Amino acid sequence: MMLKHTAWGVGDGRRKNRNKICEQIHKIVEEMTPERWFEPALDYYIESYPRLVRKAFSITRRRAWTGKLVVEYVASLFAKKEDRWMSRADGRCNINHEVAAKLADALNKFDRSDEALHSLVELASQLVNDSMVGGSKFLHFCLPGFYAVTDQFMRLVSAVPPRDPRVHAARREAEYYRTYMAALCLVEKKYAQLAMQWAKKVFGYRVTRIRAIEAFVFYHVREFDYGRLPVLQHIMGRPPRYAGLKKSKYACLDR
Repeated sequence: MMLKHTAWGVGDGRRKNRNKICEQIHKIVEEMTPERWFEPALDYYIESYPRLVRKAFSITRRRAWTGKLVVEYVASLFAKKEDRWMSRADGRCNINHEVAAKLADALNKFDRSDEALHSLVELASQLVNDSMVGGSKFLHFCLPGFYAVTDQFMRLVSAVPPRDPRVHAARREAEYYRTYMAALCLVEKKYAQLAMQWAKKVFGYRVTRIRAIEAFVFYHVREFDYGRLPVLQHIMGRPPRYAGLKKSKYACLDR
């Protein structure tokens, strides 16, 4: 579902506004032309994604979430031997069970209104580790057409919310996430279509518009951050953090 950027409110995070984020996404898609797209490579994100969406979206569609189901689903994302979407967190999985129950109730009552959109973000920001990194993954799997995943690589584009003072961390996480979502809604059709063509080639299955844009940025910015995509340096405006640490998944760049 294509939302208007105003659905996410008019106030933006202080470090970067929605227009700047959208502009940087456009530049990344423009720079990574089809001849530079990486060849399909199966990783556990690509492999597990359809199953995770099917499971969560099925429960959402039936309005059958409970606090217990929310906790179990989120915990599986952090488990290194299960779905592993948050395995880099090294076991830091502090789930707020009270918030999980409230989130289950809100999902079961979700009516697509702006108020409902914001309410789920507010709750998800408090769900696990007071962060939208885990919370956004849960929301995306539940409602893949409404919410996008965020993580450390996406935040190189959308900005990292300040964590101090800690008491305000969840509120800032929600604020910055709404700015990021507004930016994704502003992405022009031609760039969104390119991202969706890329996603279909790489994943081998169709995904929503916001998933295609987010994934395109994630994979290319991650490669830049490991020092294997210097062509993005002028767009990112910073040096890569992890140069030389991992072998590239980009066959076209390895040759």
